[in-house]
Amino acid sequence: MADPTTFIRVGHLDGVDSIWAPINHTQQSATVTGTMSQSTCIQSFFYFSSEVARAADFEVTWQGGKVTVKDVTHNVDLPFRKTVQASYGFLNADGDGNGMLDYRAIIYIDRASQDAGWRGFCPNFTHDPAKVVYLTDAPQIKPVAFSGDLPAAMTAIGNGIAMYINGQIFLFKMNALPADGTKWNLRMYSGKVEASTGAATADPSGYSFVSYPRPPMVPGLKVTFTGKSAVSVSEEFDLTKVHTVPDPYYANSLFDQGPATKELQFVNLPVKATIRIYSMTGVLVDIVNHDDPAGGSIAKWNLRNRSNQFVASGVYFFHVSTPDGKEHVGKFTVVNSGFAR
Repeated sequence: MADPTTFIRVGHLDGVDSIWAPINHTQQSATVTGTMSQSTCIQSFFYFSSEVARAADFEVTWQGGKVTVKDVTHNVDLPFRKTVQASYGFLNADGDGNGMLDYRAIIYIDRASQDAGWRGFCPNFTHDPAKVVYLTDAPQIKPVAFSGDLPAAMTAIGNGIAMYINGQIFLFKMNALPADGTKWNLRMYSGKVEASTGAATADPSGYSFVSYPRPPMVPGLKVTFTGKSAVSVSEEFDLTKVHTVPDPYYANSLFDQGPATKELQFVNLPVKATIRIYSMTGVLVDIVNHDDPAGGSIAKWNLRNRSNQFVASGVYFFHVSTPDGKEHVGKFTVVNSGFAR
C-alpha cells in the first residue's frame, strides 16, 4: 500500500470486501474505525503470540470450506492447531459476548495457557476466568467489527470470518467462503516500517523497511551440511608409529578377559585403516578392518586366524594400509605356551 497506516487494512483479496489486522500503537481513521482507545489491550495478545511467528510467505488453499496452508519460504506445511502456536486456525467463538468477532474475542483463545497478568492492559475489561475458546479448522460467517473501541461502542460492519495464522489475527469482511481451489497469499516479515517524514504525526510518509533477524520458529526445521570424509580432513598420520601392545604377547596378557578371550591391540592408527597379519612364511593369518569416525586410534585382534583358531607362538608381520594408499609393515611376537587351542 502507498500508506500502510491508512485504516490499518492489510492487502486485498478477490471476493473479500476488507481485511483488518488489529495492529496496536497505530492511529486509525475516525471515519472508518473510531479512535484507538484500546491500543494497550490489542497489543497484549501479540506480545504473547509473537513468540511463535516467523518471516515467511504463506499460501492458503481453500477446499470444502477448509484450508491447507503452506509455508512456501521454508517448504513446509503450516499445521492446524486449536491453540496459539506456529500454526493456523479460525476463530468462530464470540469470546467477549457482544455478538461479533472482534479484537476482544481474540483474548479468550486458549485462555488457560496465557498468563493472566497481561490482561491488566485492557481498560474496563472484565474477564471471565471460566471462559475459554479454541480455534477450529473451518470458519463460520459471522458479524465482524473493525474497531479499537470498547465492546459497547463497537458496531458490526458486516459479516465475515476471523483467521489466526503464524502469530497474527486477520478479520475478513465477506459474505461467503471462497470457492474450492481459491488461493490466498500472505507475506509476513520480521522488522519494522519507518517513515522519513512526519513519523510522529498522523500522516507519515517516505517509508523504508528495516529488517530484524529472522526468527527460528519453523515447524520441522532441520540443519544439514556436507563435508569431506574424516580421513581427508584429518592431520597426516605417521604409520611408522603403528605397533602392537603388548609386544611380545605372552599368554595371560593384562588385556585378556579369560582363557578363551585373548586380545592384542594395534595402536596409533589413523581414522580408517586395514591391517593384514602374516606368518613368517607369508601366509595371511587374519584381516582387521579399523574404521572409527570418532577418531579412535586403537584396533583389537583376538589372536585367532581365519579358521577361528588361536595362532601359534612365533613372529608375525602386520601390513597396515589406508584408503589414500599409504602403507607400513611391522612385526610382533606371540608367546602362548601353555594355553589351549
